[in-house]
Amino acid sequence: MTLTTYLDWPRCLLPARHFDRGLTPQSAGGNQLSLSGRLNNGGVPGFGIWKPRFVETPVHRYRDSFIAIEGQVLGRALPVMVPYYHNGFYPKASEPEDVPFSDDATFSDGSEWLSSGTHVVVKTFAAAGAAQLTVTKIACGTIQTGHVFSIGLHQYQVRSVVDDQTDSEATLLIAPELRTDVLPRDEVDFVFPAVKCRLIDPSVLSVSWQFNQWAFPTIEFIEDTSPTIS
Repeated sequence: MTLTTYLDWPRCLLPARHFDRGLTPQSAGGNQLSLSGRLNNGGVPGFGIWKPRFVETPVHRYRDSFIAIEGQVLGRALPVMVPYYHNGFYPKASEPEDVPFSDDATFSDGSEWLSSGTHVVVKTFAAAGAAQLTVTKIACGTIQTGHVFSIGLHQYQVRSVVDDQTDSEATLLIAPELRTDVLPRDEVDFVFPAVKCRLIDPSVLSVSWQFNQWAFPTIEFIEDTSPTIS
């Protein structure tokens, strides 16, 4: 038996009643957190850091799943891929849908592939630390300021679109800056973005259950900006 290297937060299973996306300027006052996700280091420059916050997460219907997550994450030991809930605000080309193989076959259990309906990739190499990115729009609507996307383990927001975008290409100013090098053809995910984080409070998943059935915890995360899983 092997342990997982990170955990995908179940996007549809455990959505919060209130979602704070939490892109926080690095210059914000108060007790700052470092870019590695460890506490008490406020001297790290940059365009910001993600601190998503799930307020009143209803877990009574999926109590066993929540307890399993607590056991895997084990405080701050395991990174969590925290989903971004855009509520339909992204450059949609078409709706996501299930599709079969090219010969109309399905998997053995009858399930099919999920097509996101929107497809964007990196066009040109950009180094870690860059705040500008050129993308190829294979199937994509108009990219706007405020749209959020992820590349691999890291998540970014569009600050502005440089010049006029075309149906096939756009150059974006982004925040925060790239956490790692990106290569041509890397996937730019506007449909299901997520960011690698760790818990701010390592004990937050150890909730007090009402009648051993219900709980509505508020869960705060801090972006772990290390380039890879560590």
